[in-house]
Amino acid sequence: MLYQLAVLIHLLSAIVWIGGMLFLVLVLVPVARRSADSPERATRLLGQIGRQFRPVGWVCLGLLVLTGLYLATDHWRVGLVDLFGGAGWFVHALQVKVGLVAVVLVLSAVHDFVLGPKLTTLLERRGEPVDIKRIRRNRSAVVWLARLNLLVALAVLVVAVMLTRGSPL
Repeated sequence: MLYQLAVLIHLLSAIVWIGGMLFLVLVLVPVARRSADSPERATRLLGQIGRQFRPVGWVCLGLLVLTGLYLATDHWRVGLVDLFGGAGWFVHALQVKVGLVAVVLVLSAVHDFVLGPKLTTLLERRGEPVDIKRIRRNRSAVVWLARLNLLVALAVLVVAVMLTRGSPL
């Protein structure tokens, strides 16, 4: 029963987290860009939405890591020694997944706690001259980092399918 609960939490967390990122990229960003009267207003709106989604995303990431650790160690019986020195396609795929998850965590942290707040600070300066080139450069960095993070997250999903359904190779 605990195994099924862990799988359910793992899947729901992945759905909310990756689904949220896809919704932002495929729906919200294009609509915000078309409907805002300036790129800076669109960026402000997306920043507000991002700050609203941030706790949800980080809770999902935390649940994914915790349930993933439980599933790997309890259900699949892969210990730390196996993870760092084991052989076989399953352990190698799990090593790839763990590495990709680490990349996602770093990219998410840089996006959410470094570049995003830096862009927000640039947009919210009152009484100071606005450096449009700097804002656009920072906005571009945030956007490309988010895209890269989504691609890595989708790669995690592909490896997860391989782990549960077998290697296609």
